[in-house]
Amino acid sequence: MDKTQKTNKEFYDRSAEQWTASHTNSFWHENQFRAFVKMLPKGARVIDIGCASGIHVPLFLGIGRHLKYEGVDLSSKFLSIARARFPQLSFRRANILDAKTLPKNKYDAFWAVAVMQHIPLKDWPTMLTNMEKLVKKGGVGYFTVPTERPNPASKEDRRFFEFFDDAKLRAAITPRGWKVVKSGERAGRTGNALWRWYIVRLP
Repeated sequence: MDKTQKTNKEFYDRSAEQWTASHTNSFWHENQFRAFVKMLPKGARVIDIGCASGIHVPLFLGIGRHLKYEGVDLSSKFLSIARARFPQLSFRRANILDAKTLPKNKYDAFWAVAVMQHIPLKDWPTMLTNMEKLVKKGGVGYFTVPTERPNPASKEDRRFFEFFDDAKLRAAITPRGWKVVKSGERAGRTGNALWRWYIVRLP
């Protein structure tokens, strides 16, 4: 684990309970989730990359109840909270930049909200390769990235953020054969950052 990931992990381990208490809107992505679900067959397996405290699990238990959910995260503290909340589901510690830590299963789709911006652009080829290994050919994905930092950096919050406009994001994924099916943007929960969201089809 490099210094950037270690810094991000330490922040989320330290702030997991506070983050969980302040992030309570599990349905913020409801409209996008409905579009995402329509692209998946009944019983499809979905991996939630960066599942945090299980913030989006209610979407999967409700609208996506016909899907098979699994969550992964880098933060052990987040995973402890998620397992306590949803003991019937599978959660495991994994690093999207370290293929050895990732599940060996193949999934029909991935869900990655507010995760990929923590990976420096130079490491995106590794991240995208690992995501492609997780998902079946022609699989579906949903992810979000910010246009700027949602919270000011501070001594307590030294997380790394990579910022994206639409052109920069597409330049990172389209040469690999990822096709954008739907996209848009909306205001974030805090700060002035806009969050761009994408539903994609993998090659």
